[in-house]
Amino acid sequence: MMNYIRFSLRKDQKVTKGVFKLLQSVDFLAPDVSEGDVLEVRVLAKAGRYEEAKTKARGMIDWAYSRKRKRYLEKLLADVEEDERTGIMAQ
Repeated sequence: MMNYIRFSLRKDQKVTKGVFKLLQSVDFLAPDVSEGDVLEVRVLAKAGRYEEAKTKARGMIDWAYSRKRKRYLEKLLADVEEDERTGIMAQ
């Protein structure tokens, strides 16, 4: 499932409703897999849903379990904000 979601992040692919359903499945089946949340932020950004992506990323930053993880998530948020300004990821 995760690989299919990652595949949707390719430049030549579109984010479909099916991708969001897979994200829900990952969240339900493996809620402790933090990479699922990161993928969700990236997919939301690619779909042009920047406010949702930024809100999710900020929530993850607030609950980060280490400084290293917090820095990683802050970079993710900065990437989303940059994508919003440039429109590179949006379809």
